[in-house]
Amino acid sequence: MVDIGFSQAMSVHHQQAVSMAHTVLERPGASPEVRALATTIQAAQLGEIGWMGGWLDLWNAPAIPPAAGPMYWMTTNATYYCGLHHTAMPGLATQAQIDRLAAASGRGLDVLFLQLMLRHHEGGIEMALYATRYGHLPQVRALATRIVFDQSQEVTLMTRLLRGYHAGALPFSLSPALAHSAVGTVLNETPTLRSQNSLQNALGQ
Repeated sequence: MVDIGFSQAMSVHHQQAVSMAHTVLERPGASPEVRALATTIQAAQLGEIGWMGGWLDLWNAPAIPPAAGPMYWMTTNATYYCGLHHTAMPGLATQAQIDRLAAASGRGLDVLFLQLMLRHHEGGIEMALYATRYGHLPQVRALATRIVFDQSQEVTLMTRLLRGYHAGALPFSLSPALAHSAVGTVLNETPTLRSQNSLQNALGQ
């Protein structure tokens, strides 16, 4: 059940990341560093979507999780791995935030993309950490391990870039698993925006 549920949920999760990366690459004024990051995320996660989609086909499983319970596959120690909100897919941007990203440009585009993708990665790492522990097939655990490693490196890069913009991260309640992971120290030391006003200030609005 974990292998199927993880592949379904992470595929959907990845699709939003790919969409956000594509938006940045299509909009004007993104910095070279952010464009390079978006390109890397888009390429890596499209490949991983392909792997997970292939597995789901082989297993005759639906390509997406049930809308009413996308995290149904997290049962054992779910709160440890996804905090108190393990019934919802963690880290996803809202449609309003996606719309704002699509309308942004220049510095505002860089900052908002980094903030949304950082939170997105926080949720993705939580999901992948669970699969590294409870996945059944070694191929699934190996992919989950790679996701944790790659996204942890990208989290470190994004926090550095945000500091360069004097911008904080969006609020995200770290699960115990994420807080105690290799990237947890970076996340725990990253300033977090606590209000809409501070978000607007960070974006130069």
